[in-house]
Amino acid sequence: MQVASIIVPHRGVPIVRTLDQEAPAPKAAGLLLTYYKAGQPLHLLVKRSASADHPRTWGFPGGGIEPGETALEAALREASEEVGLANAWMVNRACRPLGISEGFATFQLTLAYMLQPRLNHEHTAWVWAPYANLPAPMHPNALAILRNLYQP
Repeated sequence: MQVASIIVPHRGVPIVRTLDQEAPAPKAAGLLLTYYKAGQPLHLLVKRSASADHPRTWGFPGGGIEPGETALEAALREASEEVGLANAWMVNRACRPLGISEGFATFQLTLAYMLQPRLNHEHTAWVWAPYANLPAPMHPNALAILRNLYQP
């Protein structure tokens, strides 16, 4: 069964609104962790290390998809490794796909608690931030995903 893809260019960055079963498989995946505090969505953002691509930018936990993994499994594994998301395999049904941009699949998971991240060596800082007060500089793909969520 073919799933229709809706590509919405946002400031020159294409965002695929669904994960098309016939589209090329993504090479990497990430997880936008969201927590609602007093009704306001806050997003967990991590600052990439100086040795990463797009160094010192803020984005989502994520990384390469390993052989045999789905994009969602990779996103959950990366969140577990990079910020200490516990019991990631138990929450995979609650994740929703946000799309694929430049070979990177992004999923969103709304948490019932405000995770206190345990960062690994890939990141130097973290923050829970509302869309209206994002840290700078943002990773371009992360920023495009967030803009697409708030300015469809």
